[in-house]
Amino acid sequence: MSDVSFESDLTRRLAVARGHEPADLVIKGGRVLSVFTGELLDADVAIAGEHVAAVGPGYEGQETFDGTGLTILTEADGIQQLVERLEELSEETAWDA
Repeated sequence: MSDVSFESDLTRRLAVARGHEPADLVIKGGRVLSVFTGELLDADVAIAGEHVAAVGPGYEGQETFDGTGLTILTEADGIQQLVERLEELSEETAWDA
């Protein structure tokens, strides 16, 4: 990643984290495992690009995923695997409905 694209990506993530721009995806209603404290936190996860921009309440996104009943590991396997799994779960839920 070039310095320019890194700076642009970081600027975008910070704007999402501050609530100045909507995230690309917000996972709402899940429980997030804090890698710092080991606690399970009731929080939303805001994703910008391929990165978690923020964890907390009140984020808006271009897309929203209902994470109710899920435990979210934000950095365990990387955000791409998380997004792919959420898409699979969404398809399974649509099929079962």
